[in-house]
Amino acid sequence: DLSPKWLALIDAIITFERRHGFPAEKSVRLPGAKARPNVVGAFLKSGHKWEKQMALGSDVDKFKASWWSWWRAQQPASRFRGTELVRSEDITWDGLEEKSGLNGLVLIVGTLLWWREAVANEKDLDVALAHADWEC
Repeated sequence: DLSPKWLALIDAIITFERRHGFPAEKSVRLPGAKARPNVVGAFLKSGHKWEKQMALGSDVDKFKASWWSWWRAQQPASRFRGTELVRSEDITWDGLEEKSGLNGLVLIVGTLLWWREAVANEKDLDVALAHADWEC
């Protein structure tokens, strides 16, 4: 069963993609490729096979650390106060539309699903869900 946070995120990503016409091209490249979890590269090389759960391996903590680094690389500069990510109405989201499509924010939501499948009831995942839902 999906929690209300998951349902809100799914609704937000569908709304975001609908607003941008559900682009099917894979030309979008999110920043921070060097920071992203290794499993993302494997997924992209596999041809985006969503029906298969991508294994995070035995080191979920390593996945989490790289996920957060990758996530931070997606954020506009106005989202930072020092090193802290903040939620504020003053944030400039210019360029967010460039993160739609198969390799955009949908990919980030997919990695959250892999994370969910690897662990149960984890606080870090709830925090990540809240961040992703707010950005979409």
